[in-house]
Amino acid sequence: MVREIVKKLQNDDINYYEFAGVSTDDKPKKGVCTGSLFLEVNTGDVYAYNEASSGTWTKIASLGGS
Repeated sequence: MVREIVKKLQNDDINYYEFAGVSTDDKPKKGVCTGSLFLEVNTGDVYAYNEASSGTWTKIASLGGS
C-alpha cells in the first residue's frame, strides 16, 4: 500500500509529493508533478517523478533495504 508522506501546496495547486511503499506497489502518476519522490521501503531505492518524460519514475538513489 502506497502511503502519502508529504504533500506541499502552492496557490491551491498540489505541486509536490513524497510517497513510500514497497517495490511491488504501482507508483502513482495522477496529479503528481516533476520532482516528487517515492521511497521503496523494502529496497531502500528512491525514485523521482518526471512528468515531462511521459510520466516516468527514475531511480535516483539507493539507501539500502532490509
